Amino acid sequence: MKSNKFIVAVSIFAIGGILLGDMIASHVFASLNNDRPLAIIRRYKPDVSIKHSNEESWKDAQMAAPLFDSDTLRTDANGYAAVQFMDNSLVKVKPNSLLIIRGEVLDKNSTASRIAVEVGEVFMNVTKRQSKFEVQTPTAVATVKGTSYNTEVSGDGSTIVSVLSGSVELLAIMSGQKVTLTRKDRGKVDSKNSNLSVSKMSDKDLNGKENEYSNLDSGTKPKTIRLRFGNNAGQSRQVEIQYFENE
Repeated sequence: MKSNKFIVAVSIFAIGGILLGDMIASHVFASLNNDRPLAIIRRYKPDVSIKHSNEESWKDAQMAAPLFDSDTLRTDANGYAAVQFMDNSLVKVKPNSLLIIRGEVLDKNSTASRIAVEVGEVFMNVTKRQSKFEVQTPTAVATVKGTSYNTEVSGDGSTIVSVLSGSVELLAIMSGQKVTLTRKDRGKVDSKNSNLSVSKMSDKDLNGKENEYSNLDSGTKPKTIRLRFGNNAGQSRQVEIQYFENE
């Protein structure tokens, strides 16, 4: 599931330790230097599978499992996953979806992230930090900085981006058309001619999108994972990230 056209950078200190449990610790202690996780699975409902870039086979998702550069995640007809990046940006993945995560370290003060959505639908909640977050599909690139929006990729590669808050710059890859979408805007990039069109969502449509993901989140209970990060100078800091148990 590798693709050279998807490039991402995510800023993160090297992980020095983790306090939660043997299962989670075993995942994270294995990630050093160039194998630092870019995100964790914050919650999921079966069936969700992941394939690490250095492995040939798929495996079942686990709670708080780390995701690394070029890892692939897929959900089946009943699956759902919430993936949290280290800057606390959150990606919620609906059933029948497939995405690839890309990343590398830039510096300690900035983060740039990209996920490649091959098919399916995801909801983004991007933190208002120095971070840059992009979603790339077969036909479009959506760039944000602090916003909530939904991206849907149909079977033929057409892309629909719906903005719930903030603003999103939407680019049609083939035609080069570009537009800035704001709250309640819906942009569509057609797969046949790469034409970009914009329409307005009704309040009913907007509330419906928000309720869809709230319903998928139901039945999960939050816990806290504590990550300790350190650098070569001996400096360290601790970050708390919530994750959720299954029903």
